[in-house]
Amino acid sequence: MAPDLYHGLDHAEIYGKKAADESLAPKVRGAWKDLADGVTSLNEDDPDSAIRLGNQAGEAFRAGQCPEGDADSLLLVTRALTSVNRRKEADKLVRDRLAEVRAKADGPSEAKALLALAEVNADQRGSKKREEARIAAKEAREMFEKLADERMRAAALLVQSHICIKSKNQEKEKRAAEALKLAEEARKISNDLGDTRTEATCLHAYASAHDIIEQHNECIQAAEDALDLYLDLKDPYAEAFELCCMAQWFMNYSRWQLALDHAEDALEILRAAPKPSASQELRALQILSQAHQGKGDKSGTDAVHESLKRFQASDNRSAEAAAMDMLLRAHCEKGEFERALETAERARAAFKAVGDEVAEANVSALIAGLYLKLGMADEALKEGHAVLELVRRSGSTKQKSDLMLTLSQAYLEKQEHDEALAICREMQDHFTQKGDVEGEADSLLAAGSLLVLQGDLDEARTLAAKAQLILSEEGNATGEGKALRLLAEIYAKQEQHKAAIRAGERSRALLRGEEGAADEASMLFLVAQEAVQLAVLEGARVGLDKPLKRHAREALDKAEKCAKMAVKLCSDNASEQGTSEILGSSLCSLSQVHMLRSKYKEALSIGQEAVQVFVKTGHKRNQASACLLCADAERALEHYKESQRYALEAIANFNQAAVLDEKGLASAQSILEALKQHLAPPRPVMIPGAPQGGLPPGMLAQYEEEEAAGEGKVARTRERGPAMDVKALSPDVIKKKILDVALSITGADDGDIEADTPLMEAGLTSTSAVGLRDELMKDLVGVNLPVTLVFDYPSISAMTELALETLCAFLETLGGTFDKTQWSGYARLQEVFKQVEIVAEDPKQSARTRCLLKGLLDKRRNSWQEKPTLMASPKSNKEKPQKKTDGAEKLDWMEARYSMNSPLSGVSGRRAAA
Repeated sequence: MAPDLYHGLDHAEIYGKKAADESLAPKVRGAWKDLADGVTSLNEDDPDSAIRLGNQAGEAFRAGQCPEGDADSLLLVTRALTSVNRRKEADKLVRDRLAEVRAKADGPSEAKALLALAEVNADQRGSKKREEARIAAKEAREMFEKLADERMRAAALLVQSHICIKSKNQEKEKRAAEALKLAEEARKISNDLGDTRTEATCLHAYASAHDIIEQHNECIQAAEDALDLYLDLKDPYAEAFELCCMAQWFMNYSRWQLALDHAEDALEILRAAPKPSASQELRALQILSQAHQGKGDKSGTDAVHESLKRFQASDNRSAEAAAMDMLLRAHCEKGEFERALETAERARAAFKAVGDEVAEANVSALIAGLYLKLGMADEALKEGHAVLELVRRSGSTKQKSDLMLTLSQAYLEKQEHDEALAICREMQDHFTQKGDVEGEADSLLAAGSLLVLQGDLDEARTLAAKAQLILSEEGNATGEGKALRLLAEIYAKQEQHKAAIRAGERSRALLRGEEGAADEASMLFLVAQEAVQLAVLEGARVGLDKPLKRHAREALDKAEKCAKMAVKLCSDNASEQGTSEILGSSLCSLSQVHMLRSKYKEALSIGQEAVQVFVKTGHKRNQASACLLCADAERALEHYKESQRYALEAIANFNQAAVLDEKGLASAQSILEALKQHLAPPRPVMIPGAPQGGLPPGMLAQYEEEEAAGEGKVARTRERGPAMDVKALSPDVIKKKILDVALSITGADDGDIEADTPLMEAGLTSTSAVGLRDELMKDLVGVNLPVTLVFDYPSISAMTELALETLCAFLETLGGTFDKTQWSGYARLQEVFKQVEIVAEDPKQSARTRCLLKGLLDKRRNSWQEKPTLMASPKSNKEKPQKKTDGAEKLDWMEARYSMNSPLSGVSGRRAAA
């Protein structure tokens, strides 16, 4: 390498040395002086002065025919424009200049123009522009190498490193490795040139590369090395910049106090600097506010208010508007949406006053979203449509997409699904016309999500697949991961389990580290549940007494692995919103795996853990579903009472859920029905010498007493009062008996429970509900009540009607045997039927009850024979063919559901026969 005339100097010092060269024309020397001052202004965070001085120097260089200086002034101006996010303006300027120098075949100027083009489009310009930047930087680097301009080659290497860090078209490890390699080469050149400032920039690139692969210690060490060099340069603005970056990296790892310390140091340095730097001060304030929030300290906005007063005192209206924007976002984070809306209106007016249309568009889109947060859908639509054109004209892709989602969500809340879909289609057309492929993909995914809600899964899948293809071609790994996530959910709903697993696993790989723990755990849960479904399709069953097939075994292995990973991820990030629900659901998936492997104790233990998770979150439907898992596990273990308790608890929670889950409720009922054979009361005992037939135990005892005492009335006493005689068929008597038992069970006072009061609201629990039913069966002789009595018949009135209907069926059963004059209890039976005649004509009773009682009386008049009916035709006598099923119904665990009608439900034939 040839000796460098400017060894140990940075660009500002080099330009200053050239300005002192008396061999140059005075105007050219003045231009070099302007250029040196412009670089200093940019280093001091004064981009406006840098742009003015750079343009001024460029005009002088062109007039003095100094292409080198003209090319350097272009770099200064474009860097200053980029620093204030005027990238479109910078892009146009550099492209025009590039065309000029290429026409003149000016190699050195062309290389610098290419470098400027790469710097402008390396970030925040979309994947296509970033690819252009990558090509331009590579071409510039090769040209500088041929020109032996090592200083500029180092600059090109740094741009290439930055593009690798920002790019999303490679795996993180590959991007980081390439970025480190390029930065290391640039650092070697800087060391050789004695360029301390560029070396510090290289170390900052090291830190950024280590951060994207979560090598935190290496990241912070490189940043500290860069900070030491900036301290040597006595550059407070660069020091503050590096401290803010370190604070941000500390926040990424939830090290809130260290983040606070570094942000406060940066703020202190900036406030003591020779010249104010509003943009850097605002950045330090933003990080400080976020760190306070992460630490759970609500005083984070105090420093923002202090800076706001400073900006107002210095009449820095742009900084004032930015500070208000920061405050409104802090209000949003705290959920203070009304205060945020008020501040947003002030910030929008401030941005409009200073002519910052981009910031105005940003706040305008946020205002529409705030109306939606406040439940004001009409206002959100009005505001959103009012600012739509502004956002389309000046907003970023993200701002446009956010406004699209706000409008579509507002339409959804008004149940206007077609309008919600129309706004997505409209924005898709806009993005397509602008050539904004990432925006187009966003609109496709939004439309696809709406179609899923409408049940049009085929069209939703088409749109999601198209979005995935676009994002894949653009190299947008994060966007592609989101598209694959939607595809996985659609495949799951369509019961395409293998496709759902593939899409889910690919989505997780692309999004890992890009989103929160809840999102990653959610995808792991989806894969786990789909793998459970796949195992069922491959033959896995509860209680299977033969080895599983290989495919079923592999599916269960995958389900167990993913469910355990999701559980660990949620447990390690318990403070993150949304992890608790996913934790409970993942535990349920793991419990299902153990059920299919006949590990019932493990399934029960994990299911009980899931129940506790949902108890804490208050999600009744999911709690009910977890209870069903426990009920099934207890049944498989032949713990029938415990199984009944969990099934009843599930019913109670389903009934309390915000949305009634009829399928889940039916599943709980089916468990209780299956348990009847294990928990049923003893069968009636035959009476020696009596006519054919039988009596329930209560009536049997009464019969034996009457045989001993003749027709005399037998007194029966109990602590809670006498059992109700079967002849007391009066609804009022039955209602009073039920009320007495209910008051005794619940401990309520007289008058607390009315006829139509739901007993579950009067203090009855799922456990005491069983006790109520057992006590009533003791007192209401002849009445067989279901174990789900309180859930099926929640009030005393409903139970009274059930008792009357059951007694009616009981009398019909007795009639053919005991309605004979030779039976000793015949006289009392006559009294019962007289009471039946009275109740059958009582208009206060339900039509169904009166119809049943009249039918009973008609049958008695017909000597307990059925009325003759027309003979059924031979065709109607044929047995209807049963619907064939494959026994592999869908287990919908997208909302932590468990279907007891599925092959995962029930016990093996061996246990069922027990």
